[in-house]
Amino acid sequence: IPELDISYYITKNIAAELILALGTEHDVKISGDSVGTIGNQNLGEVNLLPPTLTLQWHFRPDQTFDPYIGAGINYTHMLDRNLKFKSGATAGDKIKIDSDSWGFVAQAGFDVNLKDGWMINADVKYVTIDTDVKMKGAITNNAWTKIDSLDIDPWVIGIGIGKRF
Repeated sequence: IPELDISYYITKNIAAELILALGTEHDVKISGDSVGTIGNQNLGEVNLLPPTLTLQWHFRPDQTFDPYIGAGINYTHMLDRNLKFKSGATAGDKIKIDSDSWGFVAQAGFDVNLKDGWMINADVKYVTIDTDVKMKGAITNNAWTKIDSLDIDPWVIGIGIGKRF
């Protein structure tokens, strides 16, 4: 997905990077219980907006090849929280993602510094995203009840072109 990364160099080696990406879509599936009440089924999809802030250490900022590592926080806003069972004893019962998610980010990448402040960038990030899943239906007395956790935890691979000002 397209994203905008804004970096601010605090020192020669330390940079803070804000990563703004468009919403991402993830399919949510369930593996049924052992008694076959629910079965294996697709529950729908969730759309996420995941702004991320990392602090990076650049090993060779004045060189053409500048590798770096980073760590930070991620706030994921759940744009679409509604899922539902489509078959089995719970067919038609509603499921929702309870809340947005705060998580950690680990990052490794490199910049290839070109002329006039231009650069090529590549990186990989591991992002932790998790929240509670609640259900409302006959077996929960029509009250929202936590039934599980939703852990997405994606690996994000990026490549881009940048300009240093």
